[in-house]
Amino acid sequence: MTRLTKVLAVVLVLAALLLGVIAYRLAVAPKPVAPAPIAAQVRTPAAETFPVVVAHREIKAGSVIVQDDVRVVQWPVAVGQGFQDIATLEGKSLRRTLAAGEPVTQDLVMTGLAQLLEPGQRAVSVSVNDVVGNAAQIAPGDFVDVFFTLDKTEETPGAQARLLHPRIKVLTFGRASIDGPPPERDATDNGRSGQSVARTATLAVPLESVNEILLGDKEGRLQYVLRPAKDETVEDRNLFPERLPVLAARSGLTPEQRAELQSPANRAYAGDSLMQLSNAANSPNRTTPVAAAAAPRSGGGGGGGNSIQIWRGGKPEVLRY
Repeated sequence: MTRLTKVLAVVLVLAALLLGVIAYRLAVAPKPVAPAPIAAQVRTPAAETFPVVVAHREIKAGSVIVQDDVRVVQWPVAVGQGFQDIATLEGKSLRRTLAAGEPVTQDLVMTGLAQLLEPGQRAVSVSVNDVVGNAAQIAPGDFVDVFFTLDKTEETPGAQARLLHPRIKVLTFGRASIDGPPPERDATDNGRSGQSVARTATLAVPLESVNEILLGDKEGRLQYVLRPAKDETVEDRNLFPERLPVLAARSGLTPEQRAELQSPANRAYAGDSLMQLSNAANSPNRTTPVAAAAAPRSGGGGGGGNSIQIWRGGKPEVLRY
């Protein structure tokens, strides 16, 4: 073996040893830890808000709303029957006093009595006083039974009192209204104080009953009897004789047209008379108009003619024609 060969062998052995050491170090060395991934940034969506019109300051009941009285704020929830636009409220009035920060809702805004009537109803104004008005214990929104009394007259054979119409809703009583207090007047009054000065009330009356309310108010005296709001008891008019209208139906009507006579509008148009309203037509002391037998005219030397006998105030009267 030559010297060069020996040197080369030593170099290879050293290289092998060096590679072995490197391999050992790599084998026992801890594995590098992978860098933690950067956490993804989670964006929370902005909470949804809703525009709500609220009182910017205290607004007195009945006062006219101006732009500075209200403002629009963002709330996390929508307000039922609330307003989103100030312009829709300008010039309107509130039924009750509203504190600053309270939302303005549709049920608080005065709308007029027509908006509070149910289909088929009419607002009828009648006279009241302390006695008729139940000593000022009636307030708008109450339900009353309307009674009426009649004194004995030529049209009515005897004094009488009876129920004219049950369960009528009171819309106004004096200055107080179900739609809210009069301007510049606070709703804490609620219609029950100061009612001794009340002279009129407005009632929500079915169209077919307006005539009898007007007749009872004009020819007799009405009495309003307060009743429980949940009491829905009413009379059964089918148990009593039917009142005849002022206008009789035309002859030759079809069954369909006769059925139409019972509609509220047609019954109101046909009218009601005090005699029928007081049931004087069915009084045992009064007879309905009866056609008398043909009788000669008085004073004309005889001759035929027609006549009709009518009872007025218990006395017969013959009209000839």
